[in-house]
Amino acid sequence: MVVLFACVPEPPLPDPFLVQTAIAGTAAASWTQTAQARARWTATPSPQPPSATPSRTPSPTPTFLILLETPTLTPTVIAIPLAWPDWKTGEVVKMPKESGANLGVNKFFSVLQGVPVVVTRLNGVKLRKAPSKVAGAIMAAYGDLLTLTGFWNQNYDFGWSFVQVKASDGRLYWVGGDVGTEIDPTNSLRFYSPYTLTPSPTATGTPTPRIFYTLTPAP
Repeated sequence: MVVLFACVPEPPLPDPFLVQTAIAGTAAASWTQTAQARARWTATPSPQPPSATPSRTPSPTPTFLILLETPTLTPTVIAIPLAWPDWKTGEVVKMPKESGANLGVNKFFSVLQGVPVVVTRLNGVKLRKAPSKVAGAIMAAYGDLLTLTGFWNQNYDFGWSFVQVKASDGRLYWVGGDVGTEIDPTNSLRFYSPYTLTPSPTATGTPTPRIFYTLTPAP
């Protein structure tokens, strides 16, 4: 038997430049794939503060004003005179032109201001807009309650006497007529006390009024 040994040549070694080229290509491909993958990611940006504070218009709110009145427990006291004052004791006054009351002589009596009177004339009295018998009038019936304002008019040319009163409708009128007759205010009206609900001593026989004052505390 003859054994023959054959010599096989060693494989050639790889070119080191080729190996470096392959590694570089692989790295480049890796970075390329990474960049492509990042492009497909969905990024959630963090909220950024607004560049300016937005303006806000509030809705209108209604304002309620509640006014509370706390009256005192002390009522206004009015002194009821026992008789009509002497004409000479009054203060001469001049009434406004638009009132139509510049007839005769007008005087003011503080003792009569705010004093309630009751109609005692059976046929009632006329409520006139001026201290004159020719002025139009409405009627205040027997027993109606009126309030004196303190103004008293005397017309010597015609012999008239009128007093100004405030009626239940809140308006001002004049009551009176011929001096000394039943329509003279000193005869057709009598002082009345709304607090005792009884006539004053000079008002004997005064009828019970149909309208009464309500005691209202002073503000």
